[in-house]
Amino acid sequence: MDVAPQIEDTTAFGRADRLALAAFLKQCLAFLTLFVIVALPILLSYRWVLRSVGEDLSAAEISQLASEAPVLWNSAFLSAGTYLKLPMVAESDATVVAVGSSRVMQFRSRMFSKLPAGKFYSAGGSVQHPIDLSNCLHQLLELKPSAIILGLDFWWFQSQDSKSVNRVLNSARTAADNSTSFSKFTRQFHRQMSLHVRHSMDRVQLYQQAWRDHRFRRALTAPTRLDHATGRLWIGCKETGGFRNDGSYRYSALIRESFTSAQIRAQANQEIDKKRFHAHGVDIATCARLVRFLRRCKQEDIAVVALLPPVHSEALRRLTSGGVATTFWEQLPNVLRRLCRAEHCEFHDFSDPTAAGISDDQFIDWLHAADTAYAGMLIEIVQSDAESVLADFLDPLVLGQDVAAPSSPLDLYGD
Repeated sequence: MDVAPQIEDTTAFGRADRLALAAFLKQCLAFLTLFVIVALPILLSYRWVLRSVGEDLSAAEISQLASEAPVLWNSAFLSAGTYLKLPMVAESDATVVAVGSSRVMQFRSRMFSKLPAGKFYSAGGSVQHPIDLSNCLHQLLELKPSAIILGLDFWWFQSQDSKSVNRVLNSARTAADNSTSFSKFTRQFHRQMSLHVRHSMDRVQLYQQAWRDHRFRRALTAPTRLDHATGRLWIGCKETGGFRNDGSYRYSALIRESFTSAQIRAQANQEIDKKRFHAHGVDIATCARLVRFLRRCKQEDIAVVALLPPVHSEALRRLTSGGVATTFWEQLPNVLRRLCRAEHCEFHDFSDPTAAGISDDQFIDWLHAADTAYAGMLIEIVQSDAESVLADFLDPLVLGQDVAAPSSPLDLYGD
């Protein structure tokens, strides 16, 4: 007789708990709905204001703006070159594309005088890591340019293992002949996904930071976004430099007040002392990636001009002496030249600025020479190799006249 009431009490308690839970969920839903109704218009308005000054635009939107007027675009909060350059390659209609890190951003469309307007694009900043060579291939193959200028960064090829040049070459070709292993594919996929994740996180950070950033407030209240020095429209809040329509980069602040040789030397020593650039030999896996890249381009009838960009003479002297990476620097140009020759690809070594006729006052910093230096490199390529594919796209006499009368040692055309 005592059991039945206990069962009824338990059942009644369970029903009451469910009713209370349902009421609580309704309250949560009502609060969430109210929050969305109040907050969503504010967030959308904030996003509209951000986009009105050029922040958080897509590659297609920036490409459209760049097709309508001379621009300088760069986000103050996102690594725009890393995230947007490759999608912008697909938006372009370029015949010649420069591919690499920020060290190919100094190639300019105006240097290629035989090309119609809009037929050159610099995807500098899109390849920060050897894996990016493989990741960027589908955009390049979709565009199918006539030629690719490929800037090779020396640190891609650094290895702590020391092997002979012949062994590096043979091992690289063997690895390139083999199909990509699953582990290599997953590393490539992981690199691509990590960039997407970083981009998403940076966009969240953009929304968190911009409203209290003085650059955003200045851009928002500026009477005009026209840069009177260059006649270009600023897109984005970054104030120290930006990408031109052709993807090349204008180092605005450094052109106005450049580093001294002593400052560049100190900068290089600081980076080298971190031992990031210490190496004993040339990395076989990176060489194999390069070979696969060159072979795929050859299959698609895309000519590749590979080159080692220059390093400031003081920094190069430090890198090639004192046991930092002496053997590596002795081997690297030889390995790359022989690999490229075997794949019927042009290779040019401009790593030593003195040998290339580039002066120290033509450097933005220890790793980046100015566009005046890159114009000279193009002239040297065409004059030293009459059969260079680049001879179809530029006139060395016209470019030589531009180099003879630059706007400044760091700025060829002043725009």
